[in-house]
Order: sequence, then structure tokens, then C-alpha cells
Amino acid sequence: MPITTFKLYNIFCAEVNTYQGGFFRPERDFTNAVNRISYELWDKWTAQAEKSQEITDELAPFTKSVNIIVEQTKQAFNLLKYPTDYARFSSARILLHENETIEDCSCETWDGKKYCEKAETEEQKAERINAYKDGIVESQVYKIDNSRWSAILTHRNKKPTFEDPAMTQVDGGFKVAPRDVSVIVLDYFVKPREATFAYTNTPGNVDTGAGDQIVYNANASIPLQWNETMIPYFIEELRKVYSRYTRDGQLFQMSATK
Repeated sequence: MPITTFKLYNIFCAEVNTYQGGFFRPERDFTNAVNRISYELWDKWTAQAEKSQEITDELAPFTKSVNIIVEQTKQAFNLLKYPTDYARFSSARILLHENETIEDCSCETWDGKKYCEKAETEEQKAERINAYKDGIVESQVYKIDNSRWSAILTHRNKKPTFEDPAMTQVDGGFKVAPRDVSVIVLDYFVKPREATFAYTNTPGNVDTGAGDQIVYNANASIPLQWNETMIPYFIEELRKVYSRYTRDGQLFQMSATK
């Protein structure tokens, strides 16, 4: 379940013993800090996604799989262009059936210009499962360094084949070989969207101090995409930010020793 900024803010206020709307304004200081923490964590973890199952699981909201229609060229390779929301590479594969690459019907398709929605019916799903049983072969596409690409293409025994397809990253996408590959299933990471915190305040009573409370507007707010299992991480990072913001050395030291 995604983390709402309101829930995270209330936990944060309790942790640092501050009040709603205090020094750390929810719509500016708090939200800006949360989005910065979110992106820094995404950047760090997508760089090491295969090292831990925990990281892989937590990155699931940012992982996307799409069919990419590969553009034909007159060279020894074809060209796979980035989808518009592509941010970082995860993996790639081809589905081969009777010497022809085919689409994964459970994924959207990107043709180099737009997404083509292809919802899978139960009948299509059954056909796809049967096709797997009847001989669809899945091959991992290996990402090769640019410095080795030319040598791989001309190597007598290690040229890319349907069994061992290869790609190398270039500006705007990937070169793909063998050139008979017409579609690739690309797994990639999208960037975290910015979370927002929309709210109004109840009128405050200057005599009693009652009121002046935040009324959260869930419909106008955008939650974090991270699962709620990441709340402790965000709280810990927010404590560090808040301690620097308020110059509370004791709070910073408490956060640093955890």
C-alpha cells in the first residue's frame, strides 16, 4: 500500500515532538524533504537492484515491463528506442516462437511513438499459456559494453543469435542483434513521481488555542509510491533533515546512532 504524505507527516510529528504546521511546514519543507529522500533512495537502490531480494521487492512500484517494437536499420543491428517514461535499465528478453520474435500479451506495447494498449482476455491468456507449452522460448538479452560491440558482431563463434541475443546502450536507446529480432520485452525503472500534500486548516481560537488543525485533502494529494514497509526509513531520514533544519544537535546525534 502506498504511503500517504498525511500519514507520514503525523508519524513524523510524533517522532520529533512537534505540532502540525510547526517549524517544518507540510506543503513546503516536509514535502520537499520527502521527495528528495524518495529520489535519492530510488537512485541508490536501482543501481544495486539485483543484489538483494528486499530491494527488488521494494522497487516493484517503479518497475515496468513493455514490449518494444524494434526499428529496422540497414546495418548489422536494429534499434530499440526508449519509452518516454524510461529512467534506468533493469533487464531485457525476447520471446521466440517458430523462429520469430513475438510480443508478451500481458504487457503494453511501445512502437517508438506511443503505447498501444493490449488488454489480455482470458481466452488470449489461455492461448499464450498453451503457446508456451507448444514451444515459446524465452531468451535473456545480454547488455554489452560499447567497446565490445563491434567485436561481438563480427566474431565467428560468438555472434548474437536468437538463443543469445545482445544489445548495447546508445544515445536514445539500444542497438539490438541479431537484426531478425523484431520485438523485445524491456524491463526498466521509472522515476518516482513527486508526492504532494494538499490540506486546509480549521479556524483557530486565539483564546483557547483550539482548532487550527490540518484537514487533509486525499483527493488532491499524491501519495508516495513506496510501500508502507518503507515508513521507518523515511522517518529516520526525516529526523536527520529536521535536526539540521532546527539545529538540534541532540536529535541529529540520536538519528546518527540508530
